[in-house]
Amino acid sequence: MTGSPNVDKLLRMFFLRYSLSQKPVTVDRCNRIEIHLRHFLDLCGEDYVAPEQRQLLELERQFQTHGSAFARLMHAGELLAALPEFLAP
Repeated sequence: MTGSPNVDKLLRMFFLRYSLSQKPVTVDRCNRIEIHLRHFLDLCGEDYVAPEQRQLLELERQFQTHGSAFARLMHAGELLAALPEFLAP
């Protein structure tokens, strides 16, 4: 999937565009949702990817210890695979 934006860029673009036309209270809520989603992806995102991608995430975490390896390396398909669990009650 080279050439497509990574999860980090997708989330930044989505939440920025959504927040532009919202009231401050909604923007605050969106910021909390984004933080929660990113945390979920950091902890559980690898459960929704292929074994080869899991290995890539492990290697990335060894070389880049800050930030989210999932958000840097994965794309829309992997994000969509993880979203149902994030949204589940």
